[in-house]
Amino acid sequence: MANAAARRFAPTRRALSTDLFVYSPSVRAALDAHKPVVALESTIISHGMPFPQNVETARVVEDIIRSEGAEPATIAILDGAIHVGLTDAEMTAFGQLGRDRVSKTSRRDFAAVLARGGSGGTTVSGTMLVADKAGIDVFTTGGIGGVHRGAEETMDISADLTELGRTPVAVVCAGVKSILDIPKTLEYLETQGVTVTTHGPTADFPAFYTPRSGLKSPNHSPTIDECAAIIYANKQLQLRSGVVVAVPIPEQHAASSALIQSAIDQALAEAVARGIVGRDATPFLLARVAELTRGKSLAANIELIKNNAHVGGKIAARLAEMKRAERERAAKATVQSLGLPGAAASTSGTVTASKDPRVSLDLNAKAAATQEKRPIVVGGLALDVTSTLATKDLQLHSSFPGRVQQTAGGVGRNVAEAMHLLDTNPLLVSAVGDDFAGKTLLEMVAAADMDTSGIITMPHQRTAVYNAVHTSDGQLATAVADMGVLTRFALPQVRVPLNPSVVVVDGNVNPATFHEAVALGAQANVPVVFEPTSVPKASALPWFRAKGITHTTPNLVELGAMAEIMADKYPEKVDRLNRTQWGTLGSVRIPPFIEQAILSPAVLLALQVPTVVVKCGKDGIVVVRRLSETDLDYLDTRAGAQALRDDVWSWATIVVSEKRTPEYMVAWAQPGTPVNPVNVTGAGDTLVGTLAAGLLMAGKQWPALPSVIRAARRAAEMTLMSEFAVHPKLSRSRVGL
Repeated sequence: MANAAARRFAPTRRALSTDLFVYSPSVRAALDAHKPVVALESTIISHGMPFPQNVETARVVEDIIRSEGAEPATIAILDGAIHVGLTDAEMTAFGQLGRDRVSKTSRRDFAAVLARGGSGGTTVSGTMLVADKAGIDVFTTGGIGGVHRGAEETMDISADLTELGRTPVAVVCAGVKSILDIPKTLEYLETQGVTVTTHGPTADFPAFYTPRSGLKSPNHSPTIDECAAIIYANKQLQLRSGVVVAVPIPEQHAASSALIQSAIDQALAEAVARGIVGRDATPFLLARVAELTRGKSLAANIELIKNNAHVGGKIAARLAEMKRAERERAAKATVQSLGLPGAAASTSGTVTASKDPRVSLDLNAKAAATQEKRPIVVGGLALDVTSTLATKDLQLHSSFPGRVQQTAGGVGRNVAEAMHLLDTNPLLVSAVGDDFAGKTLLEMVAAADMDTSGIITMPHQRTAVYNAVHTSDGQLATAVADMGVLTRFALPQVRVPLNPSVVVVDGNVNPATFHEAVALGAQANVPVVFEPTSVPKASALPWFRAKGITHTTPNLVELGAMAEIMADKYPEKVDRLNRTQWGTLGSVRIPPFIEQAILSPAVLLALQVPTVVVKCGKDGIVVVRRLSETDLDYLDTRAGAQALRDDVWSWATIVVSEKRTPEYMVAWAQPGTPVNPVNVTGAGDTLVGTLAAGLLMAGKQWPALPSVIRAARRAAEMTLMSEFAVHPKLSRSRVGL
């Protein structure tokens, strides 16, 4: 039985992802990697300051949060979509809209703003709501709303307070805006069950522009650790209510209490005289106080926001450390409860590989038992840097003008993207270093709306980079491939459970990881596809000993090399094949192309891997399949006969032994339509991804094979006509899956 620590641990919530939510690449990558994220409101941009001061301040605040080791996520509504994190362009566009074109948006306003496709600046209430749905625990702002003065008559109480009572997000702020009734606000927060603490040298509750309101906070948390511990405990108890961390403005930036109070009194009187109430009251009062104090209140406002950003970033970073430590404890507890030897919790919160890799995989399989099955793609992820000279002539020891392009590449990534576009929800398992290239790659993968939670960030390692130099006519002049990190990761380092519906592994990984990937699929009894990648890489992996590979996808050169390895390792199998008299059903003549280049090596390879899908470039695809008992059952059925006669095949037959026993199915799918290639990079990877998706959707039995190969061929042809490694418009409907 798992111990109390394991029972107490609550799994990390996945961020909500719908058509209404748009995540910036950096925020998506941070959430997927369990890195600290701090939410920021957008009303301060749309209604708090004029352009460009609003955008400049927002960017400064974001930079402060990054400096504390967290990722900022400014939340706003743009054209009917909720954005969690804004790019620079989006931030500028939003800041220029002006308050007349942006609705202040709290909980009650979301449906209306989204329904009309409008734009909205989220209030404290609205930002909390979105942050909670996005899986963000910490939110930094200037100050929260509260009970308005005279609320005993007007019942004017900010929605921020009720939101704090029902949404488990910690709000780091400078207390309650001093234009409000602070004593009644604290009483109301108590009624709502909201934890309130002051992070400062004393327990004084701050009054926004000034560090002291004259009231004491219910709690005092002088250190960042204590603040994070309160939020962590709130999460563990699942209280479903928020936490207010009140941070007094530093004395050197505080406005004069007497000056502020005088301005507030005058502004309140003017608001009453002019009948300004409800959502218009706070913006009017803040603007009027800024006028009356000749900008001193606005300056204090900006400084307290910056100070809160520092504190919020630190709290989020410490909270992330606490959650990571809990994942580690839970992993240890699970190991102990399962009685598994030789495994220990790693610093990444996962189980490290023991001397017997099956131990770690067994643990992962048990941890994944309750998780939804999904494709697992294990392999290469690299930053492709392509430098194209402006000239055809390359001279050494000099620099040249030209064009440099960065794209996300790698066989595994390309395969995963193809499967992602085919709606199979793949998990890419790979590794990057803790460097700029790694961060860039994670952002690129996240920008494609692909899950990055299976990508391991490895300390003190360089991210895989392929740096190619081309002359102006497109010819490769030279290249540098730095791929070492791809041979240094293992499946047990992945933080999420691996429950495969199909496994694809490419030749970029190390032998131990290769065995782990194959064993993962074999234990789950699902298709396992091996993409050799290249002759050197295929030659370095022990695929010839692995039990569980169901499909492999070599090109003609790789097929020959793999057959040579089989012949070297198993000469007795070659001898047996050579002594067998082979024929075809109906004495069908085998095309010379297949007989001379493919049949013998593919039949030999199929002794180890039952289905060999040979990528033949301009000549199409050849499939050689060793017939299983289940396949033989289909031979005399209508479905089996139809599968052999399907129009995807230019030629197909059953290869029989001298006793006329069916042994292999051999089929040739020539190109479907003439193609003038725009780019050959990625077509083979797209084929592999579509093959794996087809096995998942149509099944791995023989009658499904024609539809799977047809889809894979169409997908590869689409990519050949695209400048991308995977055609961006690849879809199930386009390839017929």
